[in-house]
Amino acid sequence: MNFRRLAAGLVLLLASIGMALHAVAAENDERPALVIVIDSADFYPYYYREDGRLLGPMPEVTRAVLSTMDYSVDFLEVPWARAVDLVTRRQADAITGIFYRRERESFLHYPEHYPTESLLSLMVPVDSKLDFDGNPSALAGYDVGAVLGWTYSLFEEPLRIGRLDFVDEKVLVQNVALGRIDAGIGNPTSLSKYADDLGVTERIRLLHPPVERTPLYTAFSKKPGHDRLAERFSSALAKFKDTPHFQEILHRYGIDQGAGDGGGNKAPPGE
Repeated sequence: MNFRRLAAGLVLLLASIGMALHAVAAENDERPALVIVIDSADFYPYYYREDGRLLGPMPEVTRAVLSTMDYSVDFLEVPWARAVDLVTRRQADAITGIFYRRERESFLHYPEHYPTESLLSLMVPVDSKLDFDGNPSALAGYDVGAVLGWTYSLFEEPLRIGRLDFVDEKVLVQNVALGRIDAGIGNPTSLSKYADDLGVTERIRLLHPPVERTPLYTAFSKKPGHDRLAERFSSALAKFKDTPHFQEILHRYGIDQGAGDGGGNKAPPGE
């Protein structure tokens, strides 16, 4: 009985110490804090979770740039629809990992500059004769695998390109490697990762150039004064892109800025 009381007392003591340390840290960090919402679903490699940690160039570049502006950042991870709702109702300062849509300008300030681009490339079986020079007409008559629920500009072309949907990119890679479909479309970093995980790297080939390149923004809500905040962020981001730190972040996540780390529209950001 005494042991249980002692254990309970230790737990309370440790909790009190933790709260006190947190309070001291908060007092010492006098920088204004910004709440930035981000989709709780992964969009590899741009933002995703590993061992409970939020990783990827979108949160890392955003945090680094705002730090140079003397802001601290709290990322709020919620489902996409909830994230958009919070920033629309000005209950968050910004949203990261969002594509540009004209109608979104009614509730968002889009900076001129963006942290990175989302990229979509074609993947084919290694012995495929299919090549791609950037002209979608080369794909006329072929069946291209895609992920169910995602949107791609490729299939909006007035060409006879068949679309075959798969549950995710891993299954898509598997089917391309087995030669069951002519080609697949997806983020090259993600496709390469799944090919390596499945042990089929030697059985697939990524085509260049990319099919789609789409900027991924950190955009700010229309709270009072955030128009100026978005302008300052854009200016600071442009400077940050010229630093080795920025290049190191992209390299760490397998994103080749020079090759145009751009791409297609994952739903829900593409919605």
